[in-house]
Amino acid sequence: MHEYYLKKLGSQEMGSPSIGPNGNTVYSRGRYIYISKDHDGFFPHLSETVLNDKAIIKLSMPFSNSLIFATFGYHNSGRIDTVFTDGQGRNELRLYLNNQLDQDKEYFHPGEIVVFHKIQIEGSDIYVVYIFKPTDIAYNDLLSLIDRRKGFALIDYPLECISGTRIIGQPNAEMTDSVIRDVEESQQQIIENDDEYTAEELALGAGIFNSNTFSDIVMQVYNYKCAVTQRVIRCHNLSNLEAAHIKPRAHHGLFLPCNGIAMCRDMHFAFDKGFFTIDNHYRIVVHPDVLITESYLNEYNGQQISLPAVDAFKPNQTYLQYHNDNIFGTFRQIRSLE
Repeated sequence: MHEYYLKKLGSQEMGSPSIGPNGNTVYSRGRYIYISKDHDGFFPHLSETVLNDKAIIKLSMPFSNSLIFATFGYHNSGRIDTVFTDGQGRNELRLYLNNQLDQDKEYFHPGEIVVFHKIQIEGSDIYVVYIFKPTDIAYNDLLSLIDRRKGFALIDYPLECISGTRIIGQPNAEMTDSVIRDVEESQQQIIENDDEYTAEELALGAGIFNSNTFSDIVMQVYNYKCAVTQRVIRCHNLSNLEAAHIKPRAHHGLFLPCNGIAMCRDMHFAFDKGFFTIDNHYRIVVHPDVLITESYLNEYNGQQISLPAVDAFKPNQTYLQYHNDNIFGTFRQIRSLE
């Protein structure tokens, strides 16, 4: 497994900067980082058959104690949309630089070398970013590692210029408006066109969504609180919150934010076992067999869960109906349909 991906930044991908009449820097296009299609699994897999497939990845930047979401996209219209592009389509991978990554454009300039250090924390891939200027001592050593023809390098041994992984203080990544739009569009695309994806891609969440991004996004849109109790127990980056699937994974439920609800562990347990469901008005419906007990779950019966501010992230009505019809009142471990 490769630990590092090295890339020397070019002028075009950095927005083709030039000096304006007032001496300020002017950019003629959006900024992104080209990622080679030969990255050998260092970055997430994107579909070659789905138009402009995307993934959301988490970056740790040198100026921030929090992780930052960014969109990693495959512009593949040159491969699968040739009728409409008339030979002008693209076939390239891009990592987009949103405002959280570099709002004031203090980082990421042509000629600099970006080093992505891929690490895992609690099973989630995180890309720790280091930026080296031509004046930095390690610059020439890093440049010698980059294949000039390919424009990048994959390294599977420790780099001396990186003495250790930075401490990440806050694991909760935040989504910018642009990332939210990408997530909304991708979710709708999957719901409407799931027949375009392979079974393997759907099992993984069809590119942009997987078990890690599903949990990250669900936690954020529910403001890191249980949707039922509106509470959370948190200390030292540990909490009792979990992302509950409405239509279970064992029943082919997808890793879509609208198929998830943030719940504390005991409510997640009760939801999965069918102790309660949620109706199409987002109200909690406790099963009659539970209501005759002294369970504290009963106090929430008839109350509405807290909801995300963005409509696309609210529980999907079809998935809620599925839980009502197939999970509610079963009082047993969810079993695979296979």
